[in-house]
Amino acid sequence: MPKETVRVHAQSDTTCIPLLCRFAAVPKSIRVNGQEISVTEKEEIPFELLTTVLQGLIDKTKVKIVAAKNRKEVIAKSVKHLDILYNLVKTHEESDLDLNIKSLSAKERVKQYRQIRALTHKAAELKNQIVDIANFSSNDSEGQAAFLNGRSMKFANKALRRAAVRADGVVDPKAEQKAIYKYLTSESFREKLKTAMALDIIFNVKNLKDTDVRRTVFPRVVVQRHKDQIGEIRKKASILDEMDTDPTGLDALGLSPGALDLIHSGQLADYLNDGVHGRAQSFVSMATPWQHAEEWLHFGEQQFQSSWEMLMYGGMLGFPIHLKRFAACQMNPFLLQVEKIRSTLVDSASICCANKAEVPVYGPEAGAPIEDVLVLIDPSLPRTSKLLNSTALLGEKFTSVTISRDMHMYTGFSMRVALHSTSLFHLASTQDEAITTELDVVANLRRAYMGRAFMCGNCKFGPVDHYACGDLMAHHGESRGDTNISNACPKCGWFSGRIDDWLMWDGVVDEDFLRSEFDKINKKPKHHFLSEARIDMMLKLMYSFRKMCKGRESWNQYQEMADAMENADEVPLNFSTKAGVDGMSQVALALMAVLTESKNAVKVFESKEVLMAILKEECARDARSRFRMETGGEKEMARQKAMEFLTELLKIAKETAPETQPFMESEPLIENVRLDCRDDYQIDTDKARQLIPWVRDICRKWCRVWSVAEQLASVLSKRVGGWEQLERDMETGLSNYADVVQELKRTELKTPRDLLVNDEASEGCDLSELQTFFMKLGVEGITFGAAESSLPGYKAEEDDLLSAVAREMRMRIYFQRVAAKMSQWKSEGQTATFSQARVADIVQFVDLIGNKSHVHGLDKQTFWGLWLAAVSTHDQEKAQVFLETCNEGFRFKHGDAWKPRKKGGKS
Repeated sequence: MPKETVRVHAQSDTTCIPLLCRFAAVPKSIRVNGQEISVTEKEEIPFELLTTVLQGLIDKTKVKIVAAKNRKEVIAKSVKHLDILYNLVKTHEESDLDLNIKSLSAKERVKQYRQIRALTHKAAELKNQIVDIANFSSNDSEGQAAFLNGRSMKFANKALRRAAVRADGVVDPKAEQKAIYKYLTSESFREKLKTAMALDIIFNVKNLKDTDVRRTVFPRVVVQRHKDQIGEIRKKASILDEMDTDPTGLDALGLSPGALDLIHSGQLADYLNDGVHGRAQSFVSMATPWQHAEEWLHFGEQQFQSSWEMLMYGGMLGFPIHLKRFAACQMNPFLLQVEKIRSTLVDSASICCANKAEVPVYGPEAGAPIEDVLVLIDPSLPRTSKLLNSTALLGEKFTSVTISRDMHMYTGFSMRVALHSTSLFHLASTQDEAITTELDVVANLRRAYMGRAFMCGNCKFGPVDHYACGDLMAHHGESRGDTNISNACPKCGWFSGRIDDWLMWDGVVDEDFLRSEFDKINKKPKHHFLSEARIDMMLKLMYSFRKMCKGRESWNQYQEMADAMENADEVPLNFSTKAGVDGMSQVALALMAVLTESKNAVKVFESKEVLMAILKEECARDARSRFRMETGGEKEMARQKAMEFLTELLKIAKETAPETQPFMESEPLIENVRLDCRDDYQIDTDKARQLIPWVRDICRKWCRVWSVAEQLASVLSKRVGGWEQLERDMETGLSNYADVVQELKRTELKTPRDLLVNDEASEGCDLSELQTFFMKLGVEGITFGAAESSLPGYKAEEDDLLSAVAREMRMRIYFQRVAAKMSQWKSEGQTATFSQARVADIVQFVDLIGNKSHVHGLDKQTFWGLWLAAVSTHDQEKAQVFLETCNEGFRFKHGDAWKPRKKGGKS
């Protein structure tokens, strides 16, 4: 008798039947209908076969459970067996989850994502069914039927609720997807995009200097006719200077078919990208900005199942960015915090694909996986990238995903501005991290030398910097002190005195040179200067913001902010939320990207009035945020917590606060109490240690931002054309604005000691003076921000802040005492007044009424205490004095109450 029986149903012509073996060893054969059948062990079981077998077992198990009497035992045993098979399925799924998005096209990205999504969805579906089996306990026929046909009530109800919401018109993802797809596949959009791409290339070629064309573009051209066509484009593009706006097509230029083909094929874009734009490409897709833009022209060739797949298809290059999000960011995107930005370019489409497939992508800099991309308007393709960034897909859906991790939370244009402002503030306010990879060195070298450096004509070593040196023989071989000048190749010694004999550097870094630069950079001590990579990112961020906002209403807000900074000596600055400033990064954006183009910008930076206003508002916001976080967002509790902190910081003892008057006496005017209140204080060192570090951190960050903005304003004031010319130079190529990068590299990132405390007439300040400055700034922030105190009578120009706060904290204690007195008065005041008035003579009784012209002006306790005292003593004189100032209604109702009652109940 066999130990196990297997029922097999198969057609007569079946030659192979897959079976799962639960034994430790696979039998060599099995007996089928009395016939010996050999068994072949298969090491790898296809994923589809595993899921099919597991689904069949799940279906049979459900029927078995519903029919079983000992249901709990059957469920426990079945779940144990099913879990074993599921773990096998999961192992196969993980081994198949090999997302390789390196160098993939748009179609291939979507295809790989669908394959991975199918695997993960099937495995999750099987797991959910096993969980349903483990939790099944229904005895009614409806529940059992739902269990057998796979309709989980929990998920069915959830789906119904979601469908109901969608039906009300809140959000309809399918309708949105169709609208986006319809626009992106429309002929009008495709024509706009093709024209924008062509114009970007034409303007780029037109604006290049003749020397740049010869040295950076022509060396990359392998076909002679392309050189001729580039010359034709440069010549005929001169007509564009006579036009006020961009043409809607290229017909007006009269270009030859060959020149048009050179443009539309992307070949000229490749020459320019390699020669003047530093070989920009995504390290994942390996595609250039032009190649990613081209993918948008082919949306109609692909069907999409969701908007997510559309984001995986059409993307743009940007910087990897790591964000810290808060729930409130959905309402106020300027609360977003940028924790890190990397300089190695990546495309948004590949990262979207990786995120949805839950496969991490690590950049060349290592660290945390890349989950977000900061997509900007690209200077190398300004019209193209602006058009693509303005689409609903990239401008709204991708922005919403980046900020709130939800595709349907886009609240307006401010979200896009917030990504620019918070990123710019992070770059300007934080220090460069130590370079740890050779790829960083290569990226920095390309930014510094691409388009201006040369390489050896013999061994191709590069980069060799002969920039602005036409006669290499002039100083070659000279000795200056201990240094011998050599313009020869550092590697092989080859030399030519003619600059034309040297090849333009192709961006490939020699390995020996790379290792030496890598070691040299990492051995350098930390400095307070900016790297070229960081400067380049900041300039591109400001460029993108200006291109994105100019001509829109949102630009006016930043222009008004910059104007206010210029006129700070005339009108007090207000950067509060009431003034419409949702985040302080907006101030940094106005300072760096708008104010710096003003002719008076340099004068603004000579004064520290604007900087102090910024620091005060930042400290107030930060203090408010800190105390509200401690109290779970409760505003009033945060106020009390802030005032308690100030009281402890200044060591305000309760016995030093004003005392209240005796119980039966009224309090003097508050102004008089405040004038007599003490304002002395002592600093609690422990509390000061808590306060100073976060204020110092705020000051350090803003002093860095101020230093960068000041240097940029100085550079632009000396440079012809200001911001507008800088924008054109950035569109033309890296070497055209290399002078700005080099000047910004010389920025001395000043400290709070340099900017805020030092007196030019003195040699500096000591540490205690700096700490006192931080402490006062922090106290001011807590007082006006978290405690929301107005400090009555305080004048910043004349009074000592700490003394004023010390006085106000004592007044707070006094107010608490007054409140306690009033609470006691409410419960005991009438009785106390009654007792005092009862024994008082008429003169004393009048004094108790006081100088009130009308007794109805008295508080409730005093009013009724006095009247009841007159009534209880049947004192006609007291009653008449009281009634003289009463209204007619009271006299009519209570006028005879003081009279003694006669027998029989009549007075």
